[in-house]
Amino acid sequence: MLAADIPPFARNLLFSANLLPFSKKDGGVRPIAVGNVFRRLASKIACWSVSPDLSKNFVPTQVGVGVPSGCEAAVHAARRYLSTATPNRVLVKLDISNAFNSVRRDSLLDACLSRCPSIYRYVDLSYGSPSSLICGSSAISSENGVQQGDPLGPLLFSLAIDSAVKACQSEFNVWYLDDATIGGPACSILEDLNNIIPALISLGLSINPSKSEIFNISYDPNYFNTSIYPLFNSLLPNIKAVTSSDLIVLGSPIFSSAIPSFLELKLTKIQESIATLKTVDAHAAFFLIKNFLAFPRLQFFLQSAPCHRHHCALQHFDLLLRNSISANTNVNFDDAGWQQAILPVRHGGLGLQAPSVLALPFYLSSSYRCSPLVLRILSPHSESVLDQELSHGIEVWSSRGFDIPCYPCYTKAWTETMFLQLYNSLLSSCDQHRRACLLAASSEWSGAWLNAYPSGNTGTLLDPKSVQIGISLRLGLDICFPHTCRCGSVVDRKGLHPLSCRKSPGRIPRHSELNSVVKHALEAAGFPCQLEPPGLLREDGKRPDGVSLFPYKNGKAIVWDATCSDTFASSCLSLSAVEAGSAAKRAETKKASKYASLMDRFIFEPVSVETSGVLGPSTLRFLSKIGRSLGRARNDPVN
Repeated sequence: MLAADIPPFARNLLFSANLLPFSKKDGGVRPIAVGNVFRRLASKIACWSVSPDLSKNFVPTQVGVGVPSGCEAAVHAARRYLSTATPNRVLVKLDISNAFNSVRRDSLLDACLSRCPSIYRYVDLSYGSPSSLICGSSAISSENGVQQGDPLGPLLFSLAIDSAVKACQSEFNVWYLDDATIGGPACSILEDLNNIIPALISLGLSINPSKSEIFNISYDPNYFNTSIYPLFNSLLPNIKAVTSSDLIVLGSPIFSSAIPSFLELKLTKIQESIATLKTVDAHAAFFLIKNFLAFPRLQFFLQSAPCHRHHCALQHFDLLLRNSISANTNVNFDDAGWQQAILPVRHGGLGLQAPSVLALPFYLSSSYRCSPLVLRILSPHSESVLDQELSHGIEVWSSRGFDIPCYPCYTKAWTETMFLQLYNSLLSSCDQHRRACLLAASSEWSGAWLNAYPSGNTGTLLDPKSVQIGISLRLGLDICFPHTCRCGSVVDRKGLHPLSCRKSPGRIPRHSELNSVVKHALEAAGFPCQLEPPGLLREDGKRPDGVSLFPYKNGKAIVWDATCSDTFASSCLSLSAVEAGSAAKRAETKKASKYASLMDRFIFEPVSVETSGVLGPSTLRFLSKIGRSLGRARNDPVN
């Protein structure tokens, strides 16, 4: 495909696409073309091959192609420019009407041939002749523009408009694909507009004046209203004059005064999204809220705007997250439990991200990460001016007792410091039971189920009751109303007694399922097994849980015996509150001692798991070996 060496009929099949019309905020339609997977792969390869070189030429005016954190950098640069602008300056935002679907294909083909000839044959194959867009039972001939959904589309569009972008001489000029932000004296911007408008028209593009905006940075308000705005309005009829409270650049508020209302709008939208999960399984709802519907929808704004200044507004998001998780999982969080829940899974939490906690480190890491690009965008006009928001953020960070990390460009370098402080604070202030919960939850793999994709087809979808109990056990929360067990013992609110009760109906299924998992894993790795094998009786008449029918290693078959120790049993709790996995480790030692007589003929492996999900050290090594064997058997090293 990259060599354009395919027959015409194959070209029609490969370069047609299913058309999906999505509604835009303004009521319009955004057509997204979902192309053939092989065409998309070829386009990605072509894009990857030329993006590094082209991005060097695009920067600093075009930051939408091949520029990591380009959108964030453009927002940071705009904020810094506005805070340091000299008198008599305005900022203009330009909106190009239906840009990707309107750019002339001959223009982008010419630009591709001159700038990146190595992929020209493939681009000509893609856009040199019409292709079909299939929408329902209808087919639309695609003869203009680039397909939105084509991985090459942004690069080709940026190539086509690059000459018009670079012709702009204003002191602040940054584009993110088709979104332009230009700042400087009014006369300079007007001159640029007189050049940009005809240049875009020659490419088949036009500016939409009603969606374009102008902001008065430092002109006298009366002079701006009577003299400056009319000049721009005559060139771009009905251009909107915005104030500091509603200036949004690339979807992010610029001034602090605009952030509260902006966050309130985001809160409403997230509430509406979460409300649609009422009919979804608890596990799926938890997974969607955690990974898609809550914090991920705020992440860009926390990185690109100083939202940390508005702690009260961010706490509303925290409350929404807490209430929605509680409602969907049927778990009642107390304050200590919620503090643990917002920790990463590796630190014993649920991996729920609280905006009020993460706003500052996300903004600081983004500011450091984007700083070199911001300086290039501002050069040579405002690059030497100190970033006031970054300085303020560092002061707040230092006032909390934290040092600036060695690698400030990485978000994890900032957040890890906060999480460790919160983890240690919880560990030092909680009681014995909750300390055991936190230590167990922070053990390797004990929280793997929280990151698993909930799918019934792969057996990773938990029923609502399992989700409720799993979260409550992990965080040490109340599970049930106090009552009497069938054995006569009292079950308290934590519901821990049935985990170790000999009359609990779940003990035998739990043990059987554990053996079944080991057996199926070994068989998938190429080692057929038998459960409860005859002929391997110990002196007391007991036998191991399973054996491989063929040699596993060194000419010996493998024998295993499984057990599940209760982390919170009265005999284990004191040790579990000191060292995670102590109960499992002790059980492994006992198993090895019991089956010592088999070790000269077999390889014995104890399989010891705790009710909190902690694996014993020998068990972890054994399961890791099975995983590697399974990967080799399937020729899949990642398995």
